[in-house]
Amino acid sequence: QHCIGLLLFFSQTHISSLLILIFGLISIYIFDFLHRHQYSFLAFWSTIGLFWSSIYVSHVQNTFLAQWSDMATFSMEGKGMKEALSSAALVHAHPETFLTSLNLTVATLFIFCCGLYGSLQFIWFKQWVPKLLVFTERYLFEAFPLVAMPLILETVVSVVGMRNAPFYLVLISCMMIHWFISPQKSSYLVLRAKEYRILSQKHKEDHEVHEDLRLQDARHVQVLAIVSASSPVVMYLLLYFRMLEYSFLHVLNIQTLIVLPIIFFLSQPSKYLWWMSTLSKPDPHSPPRLDWNNRDMQRFRVILLCVCSVIVALFLEYRVIFLRYPHLIALRPPFNYIAVTVGMLTGVSILGLILNGNLSKQGKLGVILLCTAVTGIASFVLGFNLLFIPIPTMAAYCGTSFYFTRSWKQYYVFATAASTTVLVWLFKSFWFLYYEFDTNFLPVSWSVNLTHVIYLISAFFVLCVSLVPLAIHSTNLVLNGVAFSGHALLLALIEQLFFDQEEGFYSPSLVFLTSILGLILGNHLFQNERIDRNWTSVIMSIYLSKLAVFLNVRMAFIATLLTSFTFTRIYLAYISKERISKRIAWTYIALSGFFLVLTRGILTA
Repeated sequence: QHCIGLLLFFSQTHISSLLILIFGLISIYIFDFLHRHQYSFLAFWSTIGLFWSSIYVSHVQNTFLAQWSDMATFSMEGKGMKEALSSAALVHAHPETFLTSLNLTVATLFIFCCGLYGSLQFIWFKQWVPKLLVFTERYLFEAFPLVAMPLILETVVSVVGMRNAPFYLVLISCMMIHWFISPQKSSYLVLRAKEYRILSQKHKEDHEVHEDLRLQDARHVQVLAIVSASSPVVMYLLLYFRMLEYSFLHVLNIQTLIVLPIIFFLSQPSKYLWWMSTLSKPDPHSPPRLDWNNRDMQRFRVILLCVCSVIVALFLEYRVIFLRYPHLIALRPPFNYIAVTVGMLTGVSILGLILNGNLSKQGKLGVILLCTAVTGIASFVLGFNLLFIPIPTMAAYCGTSFYFTRSWKQYYVFATAASTTVLVWLFKSFWFLYYEFDTNFLPVSWSVNLTHVIYLISAFFVLCVSLVPLAIHSTNLVLNGVAFSGHALLLALIEQLFFDQEEGFYSPSLVFLTSILGLILGNHLFQNERIDRNWTSVIMSIYLSKLAVFLNVRMAFIATLLTSFTFTRIYLAYISKERISKRIAWTYIALSGFFLVLTRGILTA
């Protein structure tokens, strides 16, 4: 029911579809309680069919009846039935008809996949047809990414627009690659079989053969990898093919859309490129010819990653720095381009050396000196006084040294010098300006002066610096939870203030990047037992709610925060196998429904 509930927005009559879903689920649970598993399975598919029928009928009543009125108009004007039934004329009169038909097709396939997923949850289905279970699981695993891709594409285009959609589609493609291309063990034939003891002795051979979802020829993985990696650049070419010309920015955009999936593939080649090893061996029982642990393959991987990283650095330089923040650079052309390019490429080299690992003493010293040099160049580019530049360079030296030595004296020097640098830069560049930031995350109109925004940014940076000792040493779960939640809330408030302005000087990619990094940070803190589940759900809810800035609706952040908290709490309890009482579980479920109903008008506006 969790997947089908997401499809309610397809229906034009939400109440009837929701009633069908509710009564169907009630009948399923009643039959299951009476141990009538066959009738419960039949009631499940009957609910699926009626739910799909309600969606189809609602679209027919609101869209296709308009075509019959146009056909009657054609006939009344004296035109023939052949012209009246012409699909070109009808599509010209109602261009939304084609999109409606496409949505119905995608919804039908998605509901069918949801039905297959629900069937796999029935123990009776597993005991009745174990061979059909294997087919159903593999079909669902292969078909679901292709069915979900149109829904994802439509969502991305509607949220960020056609212009920026290819770049955000790269992120979606990388998520699809991680979920569906990496080797996955069969959760239904291995984990569930051990948990429920449903496989009999005669089906042990099937269990051993089909415990891995990877097919021998890996055809579906090849197709999915090619589609996921090429869809962003294909979409970009389709959008700009009429105005495409040989310009540096167009070439840089195309190259970036090509190399970003390559970087993701090469980040863990044994996990995401296993199908290339399968293709390179003629016999399935022979060892693979393509070994990513080989020294030559590692050298090729490092060189390719360096080239791709240089392209991404140039893309960030010309599409983010010089496009949105040229006023912050104190140098004049061409020295500004030279300084920023040298700094970006040096930063890429530092990141590559750190990620490569196993650095010697000379390598660590080289990284420290490079970081210090890059910081000195950045300070000069930002217009700091020559007498002040030693302070940020000292911050870079002590911060990089702390990364390798874990000396807290160096960290405190870094924190003091970095805080001083940020505060001086903020007050030097923005304190004398007057600007009012309008916000829409509160029910009332409210504006914030630039002076108060500078205070918020200063508090945010000081809190960032103070969080590192808490994350490493502190075992006080409440203190850590309050500190990291306040840090996330300050970041969400600052991004909301910047993103809501009409000038558009805050990039949407930064919103996505900080949200993803925040979710990773919350999960890492939870795994290391620095915060408990409740504070983890609060932090994850705040970072998820930050994405509501794209809705451009008043109170969208608060509505998303209230709705996502209970869902994240239930999710964390599920993945950690937390045993809670039924009363608490039903309380969370009731709160989820209450907040969803309370904020439905905001989230669907």
